[in-house]
Amino acid sequence: DFDAVFAGADPRVAPAVRAALAPWYGEGVVPQPEDTLKRFLKMARGDVEDVANAAAAALALPADLLVPDLPDVAALVRYLDGRVGASGVFENSRKSEF
Repeated sequence: DFDAVFAGADPRVAPAVRAALAPWYGEGVVPQPEDTLKRFLKMARGDVEDVANAAAAALALPADLLVPDLPDVAALVRYLDGRVGASGVFENSRKSEF
């Protein structure tokens, strides 16, 4: 299960990432942490930024004008988990352990 892989992250992050990536996978296909964003999903840098900011919006975070270079799905989850923890948006955010 995708969400279980990221059990150390805030529990809202993996579902937000999964939902933001859904159009890139198709119905019923679940992202894998090791899926590369540029090579496997054929995303341009702007696409990566759009997905990261869509997931951030679902987490009530502001858009990030400087999204870092994120190589894969796991990096995207870690990046957003770090933003959630740094923002204090969620009282029960947990430090990432993956």
